[in-house]
Amino acid sequence: MRLLIVHDTFYPNVDGASYFTQRLAHKMADRGHEVMVIAPGQKFQSYHDSLKKLKVFWVMSVPILVANYRFSFPYIHGNAIKKVVAEFDPEVIHFQGHFPINASVHRAARALHKATVGTNHFMPDNLAHYLPAERYLRPAFENIAWGYFKKMFEQLDIVTTPTQTAADVLKKIGLQNEVRPVSCGIDMNKFSMKKSTAEVKEKYNIKNKFTAIYVGRMDKDKSIDIVIKAMPAVLKEKDIQVILVGKGKESENLKKLARKLGVEENVIFAGFVPDDELPNFYNMADCAIAPGNFELQSISTMEAMSMGLPVVAVNALALPELVHAGENGFLFAPGDSRQLAEYLLKMINDGDMRESMGIKSLEIIKKHDIERSLDCFEDIYKEAINKKQI
Repeated sequence: MRLLIVHDTFYPNVDGASYFTQRLAHKMADRGHEVMVIAPGQKFQSYHDSLKKLKVFWVMSVPILVANYRFSFPYIHGNAIKKVVAEFDPEVIHFQGHFPINASVHRAARALHKATVGTNHFMPDNLAHYLPAERYLRPAFENIAWGYFKKMFEQLDIVTTPTQTAADVLKKIGLQNEVRPVSCGIDMNKFSMKKSTAEVKEKYNIKNKFTAIYVGRMDKDKSIDIVIKAMPAVLKEKDIQVILVGKGKESENLKKLARKLGVEENVIFAGFVPDDELPNFYNMADCAIAPGNFELQSISTMEAMSMGLPVVAVNALALPELVHAGENGFLFAPGDSRQLAEYLLKMINDGDMRESMGIKSLEIIKKHDIERSLDCFEDIYKEAINKKQI
């Protein structure tokens, strides 16, 4: 089928929604579908391009100074986008959000009577921390953001989101549509490979001792400071190193925090690591940490589980759907660095427990195999097309 996938974050952006959208587009193209992506480009002009098997229309955008994203102004590109959509003539359009590019394509989709599917990856909390006077402006921001979301998504033929928890969030804010949980999925073949770690260890000066890993954006909503704040309590009893993989606006602040707490020698800032090299880093770890309070699923947690790692995660939003306390990891209270330290010490002290928890992670993650998710989305696309034809 001819499939158009749309998002306001895509390659080369480093975030879960971007990674999911990239994998979905490439995997659908690998399955023989004709796939086009409309997303923000890295230039001050719009242009057509290709990315492996994908057709891409990059929309002119500008960098956002306070975040590692780019922004395309609403309405300015409406006619160009409508022309691109009409020329590609998709059978179905899969939206990944409701921001300006998604909204512009949605207006074109309605005018051209196209079948539409939407997947929500959005939580206002992922952006609210960028607000000045956040404490006072957050309620109004959340109301406005969810209002725009509902206005668009209630007009779509089918709505999905990665987890049941995420679906419950949409019901709570008053979305009228049926919401179907469909996992973002994980490439079980890719994230099960055992690779040599010697070169990586030498490059980043990673020592042979208990290692915990975090993979993701280095931004406020990810609460990585809790991980660093837990380190002194752990180090009082046991040796440990934490590898932080990713980049973001908080990187320098986190390094300062590590120096302030005297744990800089035990915290390794690896920076951005290409997707293909991530298995090397997971292979070096004894457990993974997922500290973000606003995860609608967490692709990095699924990656870690696919590599057979136990996970210590915050007990918030959708993470308990992946991390079952006492089975494949532990859940600590939001903001509680002492409890996180306690669970890390349990991981260090009990190798047999870690091993059994890692085996349980592999068991739990099987139902999130990306091929299952792709099968589900293909069925959803066909259903949306049939709905529009009727």
